[in-house]
Amino acid sequence: MDKQTLQTVGDWAQSRVASGEEPPWTFHKLKLLAEIAHELSEGLEASTAYTPGLSDEPIENREKSENIVDITSYRKKADSDPLTNLPA
Repeated sequence: MDKQTLQTVGDWAQSRVASGEEPPWTFHKLKLLAEIAHELSEGLEASTAYTPGLSDEPIENREKSENIVDITSYRKKADSDPLTNLPA
C-alpha cells in the first residue's frame, strides 16, 4: 500500500467521523482507522527514505573499510577461548 492510498483511507474515515452520522459502534473504529492510516502514511516516508552515503552496490564490490564488518563471513577463531579459561 502506498502513502497516497493510506492518506485517502485516513481522510475518508475522518470525514465519516466528522459527519456525526455514524453509530457509536462504528464511530470509534473509524476514528482509530483514521489515526492509524495517517500515522502509517507518515511512517512510510521514514522507512523508504534514502540515506546519503550508502551505496546500492553489493558489499562484495565495495571498497573494504576498517570500520565495516562483513557479517556473512565467519569470525576468526581467537587464540584462547574465554569460556574455557574461567577460574574455578
